[in-house]
Amino acid sequence: GLGVLTGLAREYDRQKRRRGVIDFSDQVAGALRIVRGHPAVAAELRERYRVVLLDEYQDTSVVQTDLLAELFASTAVMAVGDPHQSIYGWRGASAGNLGGFAAAFSSDGEAPTYSLLTSWRNSRRVLDAANALLKPLASGSPVRVDALQARPGAPSGVVEAAFDLDVDAEAERVASWFSRVRADRAAAGDSTTGAVLFRAKKHMVRFADALSRHGIPHRILGLGGLLSTPEVVDVVSALRVISDPRAGSALIRLLAGPRWSIGLADLRALAALSRRLARHDSALQALSPDVADRMRRSGGDEGGSLIDALDWVLRQPDDHGWLDGFTGAGRERLRDAAAVFAGLRRAVGMPVPDLVRLIEIELRLDIELSANETRGPARIAGDQLRAFVDELQGFLATDDSGSLTALLAWLDRAERLDEFAPRTE
Repeated sequence: GLGVLTGLAREYDRQKRRRGVIDFSDQVAGALRIVRGHPAVAAELRERYRVVLLDEYQDTSVVQTDLLAELFASTAVMAVGDPHQSIYGWRGASAGNLGGFAAAFSSDGEAPTYSLLTSWRNSRRVLDAANALLKPLASGSPVRVDALQARPGAPSGVVEAAFDLDVDAEAERVASWFSRVRADRAAAGDSTTGAVLFRAKKHMVRFADALSRHGIPHRILGLGGLLSTPEVVDVVSALRVISDPRAGSALIRLLAGPRWSIGLADLRALAALSRRLARHDSALQALSPDVADRMRRSGGDEGGSLIDALDWVLRQPDDHGWLDGFTGAGRERLRDAAAVFAGLRRAVGMPVPDLVRLIEIELRLDIELSANETRGPARIAGDQLRAFVDELQGFLATDDSGSLTALLAWLDRAERLDEFAPRTE
């Protein structure tokens, strides 16, 4: 009940104070305290922003409204919003703010209202379907929202609905439908573009695979979806390997992949070698029991580092006794991989987009993508890599350090979070 939530909120606040951290709502509340406590700050902001447009106003929280009203009440301010598109209630946003706009911002509690009801992009039947879905929401809306209207000359359009028992069947249906529509339009001399919208990114690659099977060019938009495409996963794995000696899983993916095709027996031998190296010093003398015990108690990795073991293989002659567990072909492929990663490590100071391109070349992704149609047409896969670089450019434009470590931390976060979920930003 409410008591449980209140207790959780208090404990959350206590933990933030104990750790010396703040979240987004704390920032807004702090700004409100400053504005109320220092009138000169509010006056300066009002002078700087004489006309204010508050977009997506249905997604503002109570404290955000208080802050904005403290700054811009009784000035030239307009709010634009749609109560039917309110998606941030979980963080305190309230579509009811739309109904309270006049009371919050106007000295006499009055404000004119304008409706933007004409859709300039959709056909008539799409709007009919949208209005039918929105109708049950009308009774709970804080402001009146009339039915959407089609633009003059809008086509009738077609709305189809289907339900499949599993994602793969659904993806195949979508790809087949788009292939048919594309062919029909091509026969009439028309080009075709389209979009598949997702509530979550986890199924994007499966739909992309279905489109590839039908020969339909496509591009996944957004970092979250791109990070699950095989060619981007390979590039990110290489970035991890040259940045972090603990990135054993990323190394295994690349060693076992088409670039080196190292078998299970040699991968097991590499893991055994990493454990053996972890129990010996740089002169390959066994660590004393007390040193080994201190390493264990300090959180040291008893399994060693696969990346360090790979580097070690590169430096040793074929007749070294510790390499007896490897096949001849495995040793040569491991040495080649070690040399590639050593070269990439030396190039880590390059601009990140150039480093990514070098990784593509060293991993021979262009050759692999051309030869392996199960990953989709090479041009499509290449487009995904270019889109990934575009996303990286966006990050680098906002990151002061531009370091590989910061970039990988950002990619880690993007992998953990579903970017289609509401974000506190």
